[in-house]
Amino acid sequence: MVTDNDEPIIVGRSASPGRVEGEVIFIIDEDGLENVNDTHIIVTKMTDMNMLAAMRLASGVVTAEGGMLCHAAIQSREFKKPCVVGAGEDVWIKLTPKQRITIDGSTGKIYA
Repeated sequence: MVTDNDEPIIVGRSASPGRVEGEVIFIIDEDGLENVNDTHIIVTKMTDMNMLAAMRLASGVVTAEGGMLCHAAIQSREFKKPCVVGAGEDVWIKLTPKQRITIDGSTGKIYA
């Protein structure tokens, strides 16, 4: 359980409020979208229209790029899913597939 005293491993931009814990699933392109379920947090460079069904299923979304008006931010707010955008290239280094993380879409912080 993450507390406010814990140090985040990555800090991005707050895009859609809420805090959720889940398992990292990297989505590089459309491959793997069919594997997303409600235990996953999607980690990707950016989202697009082809990812909507997976985004709706996932617990949350993290993108390496983007800001408050990017596709991931807007759709996550619509789906009421926590989202951190603009987390940078560190997502590919500091996170691993199936790793359990907590994302805080209200602060833009990601915890391991």
